[in-house]
Amino acid sequence: AAAQYYDDISGEVLPDDLVQKARAEEIGWVKSINLYDKVPRSVAVSRGIKPLPVRWVDVNKGDRSKYNVRSRLVGKELKAKTKEALLAHELFSAMPPWEVVKSLLSFLVTDGVPGAGDGELEMGVFDISRAHFMPKVSRELYIEMPEEDREPGEENVVGRLNRNMYGFRDASSGWMKDWQELLATGGYDVGKANPALSYNKDNFGRGAVHGDDFYVLGSKDAIDKMSELLRSKYSLRETHRLGFGSHCVREATILNRVVSLGVAEGQRYVRIEPDQRHVELILQTLGLSGDKSKGVTTPSVKCSDHEWERKRNSPLLSGTRITSYRSCVMRASFLGQDRADIAEAVKSLAQGMASPRESHWDDLKRLGRYLLHEPTVALQYERQAMPGYVRVSVDSDHAADRTTRKSTTGMVQRLGQHVVKSTSNLQTAIGLNVSEAEFYALVHGASHGLGYQSYLMDLGIPLDLIVESDSSSARAFSQRRGLGRQRHVQTRFLWIQERVAARHFSVVKVATDRNVSDILTKAASAQVIKKHMKRMGFVSCRPHRLHKSVKAGEG
Repeated sequence: AAAQYYDDISGEVLPDDLVQKARAEEIGWVKSINLYDKVPRSVAVSRGIKPLPVRWVDVNKGDRSKYNVRSRLVGKELKAKTKEALLAHELFSAMPPWEVVKSLLSFLVTDGVPGAGDGELEMGVFDISRAHFMPKVSRELYIEMPEEDREPGEENVVGRLNRNMYGFRDASSGWMKDWQELLATGGYDVGKANPALSYNKDNFGRGAVHGDDFYVLGSKDAIDKMSELLRSKYSLRETHRLGFGSHCVREATILNRVVSLGVAEGQRYVRIEPDQRHVELILQTLGLSGDKSKGVTTPSVKCSDHEWERKRNSPLLSGTRITSYRSCVMRASFLGQDRADIAEAVKSLAQGMASPRESHWDDLKRLGRYLLHEPTVALQYERQAMPGYVRVSVDSDHAADRTTRKSTTGMVQRLGQHVVKSTSNLQTAIGLNVSEAEFYALVHGASHGLGYQSYLMDLGIPLDLIVESDSSSARAFSQRRGLGRQRHVQTRFLWIQERVAARHFSVVKVATDRNVSDILTKAASAQVIKKHMKRMGFVSCRPHRLHKSVKAGEG
């Protein structure tokens, strides 16, 4: 018989009994918070408001070996139906950048963090249950009744919402305002650069809110007070208390990454491993998971003009291989956020997303073979002193893209010795020469550095900014005023000259062989990749036991 229930994310079949149990628990909770009042449909009709449909979202939060089915009742509010009724600010909900969460982890092994004193820093991770149901509804809304809550004789009854719920367009915005108001009562100031960040000047607690997850860094007392504050209004669980104290755990899953704390040779460290399932699924899709598959030492290779012509004229992919290609590239893109060794290769593969060719598939298999060789690469933060500045390294490869002749920008952001972000991107403007491409890379790095500097200010940590480049001409152009001979450069890039003159940040020289962003601009040799990865703090390791596996339960 055909399965009745499917995982809304993976599409896999879910056990009927587990889904029915999860839905019954959800309905029980919905009744306990008085989510809606049952009213005759005529009430909504008289108000001229059409009841909105609802649906179930069923997800396995575990894996195939250990099911953890969760069901949520969500609304189905279509944008086309309400685009005139809601303004942009009523829909906005901020998210903290991943580099900010990395920074909080970095501070666990950084001496002299402002406000830390001589005490130990800890990170509390709090998961708010059914967060979007918490705020009171700000509009008059009616929903169709879920069948699980419809009694005999209630065929013509609808629900008038008392609280917000998932699936409504302003639900996330309402949730953000709700928790911001609560944190304000506890002495926290909401960030200006990013409203998902907060800082308490009294107990030096620093936090980031990602959806319904709170990440809070501070002393034990500060974390305990945050726990009390959140529990005063929300149903929650403290999933982890990361730290080196005896009451803390030293391993956790954060945003699908595995974070572990340890001590090696007497020195503390924090290790961040990307989601290993992406590697497994890429290798499975490419048919590289067997014992006969061989790995390679680089994720990409530089091709000749003749080879590029052959690739440009190769046949288009067809059928399911198009979907497989796009799926693998997106998974590799997620990995690339935490692995600088594959970022440039992923950037190149992303250019084939719209119309992938056989040559793109070959390049993807090259990346797959590299992942076979280096399946698990972690970012490791060693103990350090509190830095006085943020350092951003940039580099470019002029006219690297042979189709558009756009250049590539590589960027690495560091907090002291700790890498918090590494990217590889095509430049938006076409540089006519090497120095112009390097200048555009400098602008890119400066803008991201200033943004990161502002995020740290939201956390009560004022730091200077240094942008380093190995191009003398780009540095010189940024330190003077006006176009000079570069008259074709668009004026929108000249803001950097004004900021440098105002000493908002410094532009300094870095030796080419020490510029770690070099491997983010072009296909590099295995030796160069290994050298710069080591300098950035990346290490090869065995997958941590907390990693979920797509292989679990198979066979």
